[in-house]
Amino acid sequence: MTRAGYKYEITHASPETGLDGFKNQLRTKPCYGVLIGGGVAGNPALSCSMEQIIDATHEVAPKTKVMLQPLRRCARNCRALVRIPA
Repeated sequence: MTRAGYKYEITHASPETGLDGFKNQLRTKPCYGVLIGGGVAGNPALSCSMEQIIDATHEVAPKTKVMLQPLRRCARNCRALVRIPA
């Protein structure tokens, strides 16, 4: 992605640690989009976590796009949020 000219940051969040750090990043560092990795977006057991991430994004940065990466074999263990800075 960086070769294509995109800047991004990978943020890890979990139900145990909460989303306060993620919300703070959205408040202090504007971004164009949030990509929810396939390990969360494609896992029915984590649908509640995905909804919390989407809700947090809409609450703090309502104009930020939320993108979902489909589950693939290589992404099965990826549980990262990717912020695309403005």
